[in-house]
Amino acid sequence: MYCDDCTAPEITEGPVDVTEFVDSRLMMACAARGDPRPTIQWQKRNGTGGRWIHASRTSERYRVQRSGNLVIRRLLASDAGLFRCVAENTVGAAYSAAATLVVQGLLWRVVTLLITDADCVGRGLDFRVHLSVCLFVCPQHNSKANDPSVHTWYGE
Repeated sequence: MYCDDCTAPEITEGPVDVTEFVDSRLMMACAARGDPRPTIQWQKRNGTGGRWIHASRTSERYRVQRSGNLVIRRLLASDAGLFRCVAENTVGAAYSAAATLVVQGLLWRVVTLLITDADCVGRGLDFRVHLSVCLFVCPQHNSKANDPSVHTWYGE
């Protein structure tokens, strides 16, 4: 294909660092411009010293949408790593900056939800349960962690 005004691809939107939970569905964004219109592929790297491999070859749970976004179904711990998108056309290629995917286990999800629920203090929740979880995860928020009576509070 020949064109007078052909332009190399340019990434206009790339992936960002994200933390998600096991079994979640994840979408990473990628968009590019160029003439002819570039195709978008995704690459994954495990760790900083590994090789970049095509993400779609990593798992059948990975799918590149027509828009260029990457969708990963049912995240596994092994999905964690670095991701980047590659836009290519007959003029050249462009690479996005790498984004880090962190995958947390389900136990972390429960802890996070309980801490989030602690924001509802004053609406009838027993804060002791939430605080005991928070003390396990983030003790820096409590200078008197060994005295639970200090933190007993019932909202109404």
